[in-house]
Amino acid sequence: FEIIRPETLGLREQLEMFGNAEIVVGVIGAGLTNILAAPGGTLVIELTHSHSLRVNIEVLAGMLGHRFTRLMCRRVIQEPGSAAHSNLIVPIDKVIETIREADRR
Repeated sequence: FEIIRPETLGLREQLEMFGNAEIVVGVIGAGLTNILAAPGGTLVIELTHSHSLRVNIEVLAGMLGHRFTRLMCRRVIQEPGSAAHSNLIVPIDKVIETIREADRR
């Protein structure tokens, strides 16, 4: 895996990165719309918390023929001015389990 911050990349770089992805794991938000460039069948794992449930990426993933799953994370105390989906505690064991399950299908 490679950690990227799409907002720090140019459009061409974003399209190239996502265009070569087999698995995309990301926090809920606009950055995940880059799955538009991902090949069909890409596994998309959206990280979110209970106060931030939206189906936008799930619907988009379905329209593109991607495999989608949402993992609930625990949110730690939010700092004033920070994004609503920042400061998540990600259950890495669940991420790994989700990837392994997808590989078995």
